Amino acid sequence: MGNLDRKPTCGITGTTGPGLILRAVFSELNRFQEACPLYLSPRLAVVKICRETGLRATEHCPTMEEKFAPGSIPGPFCTVHGSHEGTAGSTAPGTCLRQEDKRQFDRGKRL
Repeated sequence: MGNLDRKPTCGITGTTGPGLILRAVFSELNRFQEACPLYLSPRLAVVKICRETGLRATEHCPTMEEKFAPGSIPGPFCTVHGSHEGTAGSTAPGTCLRQEDKRQFDRGKRL
């Protein structure tokens, strides 16, 4: 979203421009019916991600949790906040790939 003459929007961000428009559109679409909660598949994997790099988090990273479809979990760990390799306990519980899965992931195969 931007100006039709392709000039910068000068201080208008996604939350003050397009975000408000989308909120109005979705509000209008749901005007005559009750909105339903978003369905989240139980197959989604919850993984801790480094807030600064977007890579998988180590124990030293500022983190947030993201949900991923099976086979789409990012492989590389953040190297900015500490090394993952050879550091015992450096990953969040449940975020490690088994070695065989890691090899398949590295070869581009779906898990």
